[in-house]
Amino acid sequence: KNKDKSVDDTSSVLISDAAAETTIMTCTNTSDALQQMLPLVDSSLYDELHLPPARRLIQPDDLVVVFESFNSLNFVYAKPDEIFSNRNGHFPHNDFIGKPYGCKIRSKNNHGLGFLYLLRPTPELWARSLPHRTQIVHELDASMIVHYLNLCPNMTVCESGTGSGSMSHAILRSIAPKGKLHTYEFNKMRVEKAREEFKGHGLRHLVEVYHRDVCGKQALLELKNG
Repeated sequence: KNKDKSVDDTSSVLISDAAAETTIMTCTNTSDALQQMLPLVDSSLYDELHLPPARRLIQPDDLVVVFESFNSLNFVYAKPDEIFSNRNGHFPHNDFIGKPYGCKIRSKNNHGLGFLYLLRPTPELWARSLPHRTQIVHELDASMIVHYLNLCPNMTVCESGTGSGSMSHAILRSIAPKGKLHTYEFNKMRVEKAREEFKGHGLRHLVEVYHRDVCGKQALLELKNG
């Protein structure tokens, strides 16, 4: 009985190998046929899709995410002769400028016992450190939205409700370098603040912020009248 079982197993293996070989041959023949039918694409006709190279050193007016502790992130715009202060001590911006992102800075007081890390901004880090003007979309939800919308470089996206700009930054990273985000916000103060932040983050060329309620009747009338 065991001998018969061994023969059956061997037969099964041989049949599986034969089926796999037939499948491979079929796929190969199909691939060859497609190559003969479809002309080769000239890649020189398409723009190169890439993000601009990130700066290695912090320059004046650059956005810097400040890592104070695991549960505390802040941000500054590096300005000559200004000072960032927190519970860890005083940190002159002059110590930031010219330093690489990711470096550790010691405080000028408290015998240098206080320290912080200077991080390169990303949509995730910005969401954790930005000033909340509204309830925000955090990184986990933002990643799912970007995934389900299948956002790709150079796409045009319309966003209803700019809010604090957290989701906007996630979208902008996905549609760079030549995409466009049209984001609408009914609160004038939030519109002005969002425009200021986008400009400070070097994203102004990728986004237009509109002061308009996209769900209101006035917006529909303006759209109808051109």
